[in-house]
Amino acid sequence: MYTKNEEELQALGERLGHLLAKNDVLILTGELGAGKTTFTKGLAKGLQISQMIKSPTYTIV
Repeated sequence: MYTKNEEELQALGERLGHLLAKNDVLILTGELGAGKTTFTKGLAKGLQISQMIKSPTYTIV
């Protein structure tokens, strides 16, 4: 999938969050900086998750 900017990517994640059913599984892969965390922030919003979402990559690096 391609989006034009971070806002559009986050909105896409949020829309998908509204569509997911219990026990659905998503696997996100991509290079560092590809937008996985940005997408996940939107996804969490769509799933009504209020905890802060941060990239585990930066914890490792």
